Amino acid sequence: MRFRASRTRWKEVVPLIMALLGIGILIVALPAWVWPVLLGLGLIAGAYFVYQNRV
Repeated sequence: MRFRASRTRWKEVVPLIMALLGIGILIVALPAWVWPVLLGLGLIAGAYFVYQNRV
């Protein structure tokens, strides 16, 4: 019974770990210049959105 329970738990946990590893690899694989660009675009989009809501 205990083994079966742990087995079902592993089936739930493994895909989650795989997804986290994939995201981690993607973050590491992205070049250094991508992050400032993404941050800049995010800030511009945020400022534009706030401006549109005020008007």
